[in-house]
Amino acid sequence: MCGIVGAINTPLQHTQQQQMMQAIRHRGPDDTGLWHDAAHSAFLGHQRLSIVDLSDSGKQPMTNENKTIQMVCNGEIYNFPALRQQLIQEGHFFSSHSDSEIIIHAYEKWGTECVNHLTGMFAFLLWDETKQRLFAARDRVGIKPLYYAEYNQGIVLASEAKAILPIMPTTLNPLAPAYIMTLGYVPSPLTMWHEISKLEAGCFLLWEPGNGITIHRYWSPPSRSSKYSHVNSDEWAVLFSQVLSDHLMADVPISLFLSGGLDSTTLAVGLHELAQQIPAITVRFPGNRYDESPIANEVSRKLKLPHQIINLTV
Repeated sequence: MCGIVGAINTPLQHTQQQQMMQAIRHRGPDDTGLWHDAAHSAFLGHQRLSIVDLSDSGKQPMTNENKTIQMVCNGEIYNFPALRQQLIQEGHFFSSHSDSEIIIHAYEKWGTECVNHLTGMFAFLLWDETKQRLFAARDRVGIKPLYYAEYNQGIVLASEAKAILPIMPTTLNPLAPAYIMTLGYVPSPLTMWHEISKLEAGCFLLWEPGNGITIHRYWSPPSRSSKYSHVNSDEWAVLFSQVLSDHLMADVPISLFLSGGLDSTTLAVGLHELAQQIPAITVRFPGNRYDESPIANEVSRKLKLPHQIINLTV
């Protein structure tokens, strides 16, 4: 998890930039990166949680060869090795081994259509100096969050809405409490604040001078499934194995949260079949009748996974 913020055509004082960064600092404790262009009142910020390419070359904001594109990203692009190889063969130069850098060069090749070539979980902000536009996008199912607000003919964006609150006056959205009491959450694009919106999953956003904000949907889930459709277990197994392998991409140690339930147990079995001896961690609530740690312990024992149980008490 990283944190990103940005503002275009919105003059911010240094203290305001720092307030935005401070609001998302918990999302990325490893490094703080800032880019600022006073001529266009453009600002991008990044709080880094290092996972892929731990070197300084993986720091953000990132740029292209001629410095006309600036980008910050929160997420992981799982198919970046294949895309990287393709783009290198077409003459693109990479300055890091970070998966995030692929977004810049994919944008140079395909423009806003680049999102259709990305497989992963992501939310990113990209400033195109040449076209004078901001391009922001969110992954297909909305794993990574992105909030935005129009302000003084410009736009302010952040991983969390609270990073926008110090910049502009806001009022409570009267529909929000009703949604929370009925649904338990506020559905996108609405938020708790009338002036702040959440970019919907599978959408990208463009901001251009004179045109303001336009939202474009690049992916939608199937509206319905055929009653005659069926799951091919062999195809599902291959897909599951591939997705699980993709999620193991990291330059830092990783582990599995093993609750003892069906989902995490399925992941544990999948890791075992991939010959991945990844440590499992179970959070246990002593004295709770719903404690599943014995099941988790049995799963890890049978699969020979290193297992740690953490007791959580109030």
